[in-house]
Amino acid sequence: MNVKKVLLILLCSIALAFVVGCGAAEESMDDAKDAMADAVDDAKDAAEDAVDDAADTAGDAYDAAKEGAEELADDAAAQLEEWKAALAEKETELEKLKEEVENLSVQDLASDKGKDLKDRYEKLKEEVQELRDKIGV
Repeated sequence: MNVKKVLLILLCSIALAFVVGCGAAEESMDDAKDAMADAVDDAKDAAEDAVDDAADTAGDAYDAAKEGAEELADDAAAQLEEWKAALAEKETELEKLKEEVENLSVQDLASDKGKDLKDRYEKLKEEVQELRDKIGV
């Protein structure tokens, strides 16, 4: 968009310089050349400003993207630590439940209490596996 503005300014400046140089009989050829040179200088300055603005915008976009990436990395690291803590907790709970199931008598295993313990154990195993999959362990 800025390039279009620069080109339009350049074209208008050249056209103005041409009209001024050719339309005024009292102006000499040197005055027309000076007007043309001024128009070219103005267009050059406008182009440099446009480039500087584009560079500033690109730098700001880079900084914002870098900050966003750092924030995402921090969030991901925090989430990973959360999952690791939950995994350690569930593995401890799973081990305790496993020991409890192993210590049940055959009669207790067949009872509602045994079925409940087995169901809790299976559910915990699934939760542990889900956490391991998330972590990549």
